[in-house]
Amino acid sequence: CQLVSWNPAAWTDENANTLKTLLEQYQITVSAFWCGWTGPAAWNFYDGPLTLGLVPVEYRQMRIENLCDGADFAHKLGITDVVTHMGFIPENPYDPNFSSFCIAVRTVAEHLKKNGQCLLFETPVTMLRCFEAVGTDNLYVNLDTANLILYGKANPADALDVFGKYVRNLHAKDGCYPTNGHELGAETPIGQGK
Repeated sequence: CQLVSWNPAAWTDENANTLKTLLEQYQITVSAFWCGWTGPAAWNFYDGPLTLGLVPVEYRQMRIENLCDGADFAHKLGITDVVTHMGFIPENPYDPNFSSFCIAVRTVAEHLKKNGQCLLFETPVTMLRCFEAVGTDNLYVNLDTANLILYGKANPADALDVFGKYVRNLHAKDGCYPTNGHELGAETPIGQGK
């Protein structure tokens, strides 16, 4: 399974020890830690670019710290893959926010590298440009099969032709393409979407 937490206050030594005990007791293997961050989050095409991930400058430093702290918590559990949503990475490589975003990603990636961890994204082609700009060897993809559809970006099977070599983990999800320019597509049970 993937372990998910959006609450940095929960990333304590005590909780790590409790989780380790429970994971061993119930023989559960955690493939990745899905690390959330603090601050606003709007999951749509208008407010999403202003609120999600490391892209918005006003939340960036706080979220760098969140991601590094979450990675340290995952490290205590022996988890090597840390997943997050990086936000709406600028499509234009000359956007002034693109290079500063990449610096933020590099900061997190280098922190994880010291722990022997990999940082996994859930964003398509602009992610590859970021991987190239950051230049560390521990950036990978958490393939969210529904997100590529929900955001109207790609068919998940076809997307593997673009970034398949980077896939280290996945979310098995389903959904429909967006039907308007404001809202993401609808998430559905597996087999009931695209």
